[in-house]
Amino acid sequence: MSQSLKTINDIQAALDHYNATYRREGLREWEWGQQLDLHLDERRDELTLCWKDSWPHGDRAGVYFVFAQDEHLLYVGKASMGSCMGARLSSWFQGSCDEICKIRGTWSDRPAHVRTLAVADEMRFEAAALEEFLINKLCPPDNCVGVKQIRYIEQASDKPEIIATQTILSSAAETDSN
Repeated sequence: MSQSLKTINDIQAALDHYNATYRREGLREWEWGQQLDLHLDERRDELTLCWKDSWPHGDRAGVYFVFAQDEHLLYVGKASMGSCMGARLSSWFQGSCDEICKIRGTWSDRPAHVRTLAVADEMRFEAAALEEFLINKLCPPDNCVGVKQIRYIEQASDKPEIIATQTILSSAAETDSN
């Protein structure tokens, strides 16, 4: 498993692989949310939200991605059955819209912005599968505490066998208990 820094393009490639390998046809597509910059007080363009805006897909289940200023992925989190992405993100990034963003936890690099990927309401459970797959495929630096690495072995039937190979004991961001 590569330890190189991952970007949004790597996430999209991993999602394409997941979609082609594990999802059945006919399911509703996931919905990307706009980028939300944790340190902007005002929008710089129509595509980027600022700290004063609401979390993209904040009331939905799905997967969220935390990036450093240089666009590399720091963390993948999820909100699934009993939670929503806005609540999960607010546990990491706090403060009212009149304040600056207060970042909780220990990070390998300073979080700069967030992207969300919402799942269909009837597929809330898929957020947990997506999060697990993406963490193991992309190995973000701040997701490695206590996570089992998974090795995917392609078999002749083209159905991967999943084998837990080791537990990583490196220090990183606080463990996401959700």
